[in-house]
Amino acid sequence: MVAGRGLESADAERRGGAVVVSAALARHYWPHGALGRRLRPSQDNKLRDPWYTIVGVAGDVRQGGPVEKVPEIVYYPLLGKARGDWVARQMTVVVRTGSRRVAPESLAPAIRRELARISADLPVANVRTLEEVVHRARSRYEFSAFMVLLATAIAVALGAVGLYGFVSYLVGQRSAEIGIRMALGATERGIRWLVVREALATAAAGLAVGLAAAAALSGWTISLLFEISPLDPVAFAIAPLLLVTVTLVASYLPADRAARVEPRTALHRLE
Repeated sequence: MVAGRGLESADAERRGGAVVVSAALARHYWPHGALGRRLRPSQDNKLRDPWYTIVGVAGDVRQGGPVEKVPEIVYYPLLGKARGDWVARQMTVVVRTGSRRVAPESLAPAIRRELARISADLPVANVRTLEEVVHRARSRYEFSAFMVLLATAIAVALGAVGLYGFVSYLVGQRSAEIGIRMALGATERGIRWLVVREALATAAAGLAVGLAAAAALSGWTISLLFEISPLDPVAFAIAPLLLVTVTLVASYLPADRAARVEPRTALHRLE
């Protein structure tokens, strides 16, 4: 409960009376307070639906999945719905166990025994743990997110291999220049930084284009996100850091190899 009280047994003994509404419905129709307001199930006067008074506001509940729009719900007393012929054909009962170590397979017999004490005629079916319910609700989104993650990992790996090959090719083409630099007094550290700096410059240009494209196309990922903005600043900060790290790792080996080139050997290639 967010505000007010829940439904009581006395509310089910009379036609009309009290109802509880969800927070989404309260925000939509009564943003300044829903308690004490009145509503009627139908606007058709021929149905003669009674008026109900809102006595409580309940938290929002998603019933179809984690990314669905929060539904606006009215909770009526179980036996006090507007029409006398309305009967609940099935119900969902939530059971809180006294210990988290209860084995799921032992729940069904225990629940059936407890309900049999209330009424032996009540059939019990589809007993599941909350973990199973949540997993089934988000399994499709988890699979989609996993495939996106797998594609991203493959793209990063291919980018690292391509960058390594690109930097190695440039180092091979510039071996004579590197030899001259070293003959004129360049240090191994300076040569490594020269190669890595140019690789970082190339990566920075790619990052600028990639981040702009990601921001422009971020709307396509809304269906995979739950309570996270498509322009999440954390994600847009981690991705560049990851790519810069990959660039440093992929370019360091060619840079180290270039720093170990003998000036005499490099100058012989120039001849």
